[in-house]
Amino acid sequence: MRFLLTRPIADSEALAKRLKAKGIPCYIEPLMILDFLPKLPLDFTQYQALIFTSPNGVRAYAHHYHGANLKIYCVGDKAAKMAKSIGFKDVISAKGDLLKLSDTIHSQCTPNKGPLLYLSAKHIAGNLKEQLEGAGFKIDRQQIYQTNALKSLPVTIEKLIENDEINYIPFYSSRSALIFIELIKKAALENCLSNISALCLSPAVRAIIEPFHWKEIITADKPTQYDLFNKVNIEL
Repeated sequence: MRFLLTRPIADSEALAKRLKAKGIPCYIEPLMILDFLPKLPLDFTQYQALIFTSPNGVRAYAHHYHGANLKIYCVGDKAAKMAKSIGFKDVISAKGDLLKLSDTIHSQCTPNKGPLLYLSAKHIAGNLKEQLEGAGFKIDRQQIYQTNALKSLPVTIEKLIENDEINYIPFYSSRSALIFIELIKKAALENCLSNISALCLSPAVRAIIEPFHWKEIITADKPTQYDLFNKVNIEL
């Protein structure tokens, strides 16, 4: 059981540490490199809450800012844990469910109490801003980081795939799945995936990689890392 981990380096290293503690070998090759955008002159006192839909958003916030006594809404537990680690006290997690995040904000916040600040990547999936605006909220989305895609697969990774030395590849987002597929096409390795099982965090991710011939495509019942790895009998 050998894993190829393709998330940004901090996420991949954290997961590799947990897998290696269980005796599971890992190879790390981030498909995207995290890049903090220039600091914006934000006045946090005008907002009733902050929204993060990725741990990278919290990382970017911590890189540029500190303080802000606000309620924090996060799409998942990892971003929530990270927000608490940098000093936020009132942190709500939607357990990896973007629709649940929207519903939670809708039920706990009031439009007339002020706008909400959504700190995000340059490119995002989902329509959280539009959903909340449709419910009467004013959402100020500010881009504070971007992820730059790898241009080609390293030769070492190509060889591992060609030689059937990778058994599992987890995919956490539609964008990472798209990048991987494009790199596989560029390397002409489309026919070398039949001995690899793909682990998909959601049906949307699965839909992107499904056209290729994998050994197996496994989709989490819930969009959390815990549920995803439980599918292959690994408890994280």
